[in-house]
Amino acid sequence: EYDKALEVLREALEKTGNDQSIADKLAEMEAGTYRDSAQNIRRSNTYDLDGTLVSYTEYEYDELGRRCGWSNYYLGSTETGEQGPIELINTCVVTFDDKNRPERYQFYDPEGELTEWDTFVYNEDGLKSEQYRYEADGSLNCYFYFYYNDAGLETRYEGYWSDGTMYSYWLSEYDENGELIRETEHDPETGEVIRYSTFD
Repeated sequence: EYDKALEVLREALEKTGNDQSIADKLAEMEAGTYRDSAQNIRRSNTYDLDGTLVSYTEYEYDELGRRCGWSNYYLGSTETGEQGPIELINTCVVTFDDKNRPERYQFYDPEGELTEWDTFVYNEDGLKSEQYRYEADGSLNCYFYFYYNDAGLETRYEGYWSDGTMYSYWLSEYDENGELIRETEHDPETGEVIRYSTFD
């Protein structure tokens, strides 16, 4: 409940006479930072090029600290350009293999109907190298290839339609601690940024 959390932090800041740690946390959340005490990403925001929030994702973790699911929301807009109602687009449930790696993503619409599912291929280092997305009927929708730096951090991934046409690629940025802070989606023909997401 992010709005409630912001309200509590603002009250705490006032009552503590501007405690610096509370002020820092409030500033982080107001800027779009939503990590929990274990530094798990709880929410990511996606913006268009003028900085307008267009969608966000809320993440869930299981008792082992694994990201076990998430929900995607879209912020509609009115004809005047003002923010419209928030709409739940889909939810995802993750199952894991015997090595604690994601084995399958299952996506459900707001009514709970299965719409898509993903499977994965891992390289010799145990890193995700390929991901395949299928429609509920089993037909291939699209697939992704993943690339990493020497530290094992994902730096780029590419999305392709089932006919092999690339439709986007994404570049990831990290802070000095190796925490993901930003992801930009690019047009494969021009290289221009289409939209971006923040994670801190």
